[in-house]
Amino acid sequence: MDETEPSGASGERVPLPPLPDRDSVEDFAITDKQRQAALNHLDGEFNLGHLDVVELERRKSAAKLATTVAELLAATAPVIAHEPTSSTPVRKTSSLAVTAMIVVGLLLVLSVISKLV
Repeated sequence: MDETEPSGASGERVPLPPLPDRDSVEDFAITDKQRQAALNHLDGEFNLGHLDVVELERRKSAAKLATTVAELLAATAPVIAHEPTSSTPVRKTSSLAVTAMIVVGLLLVLSVISKLV
């Protein structure tokens, strides 16, 4: 890639300013338009059910206070779903147990109705 560009009528080529370091891009200041776009994004994530009210307010507060790209990225980072750990028991209900509960419930309802009639 050529790192010079014509400077004008004389056709001289002058060096272009260096590109910012990729790591320093996150230190760039943000605009109010970018901040508002981030707030709109957070509202959308809330509407999709990806954020609860507490998390929405926490992230919106962080976005409103953000002054750099890095801070805005942190406020709008995707929510990571935590997988249950092995110490957390996974509760599974079998279809037989559900069917049994429904039958027992119906029998109770029928017995109450028969006593009322």
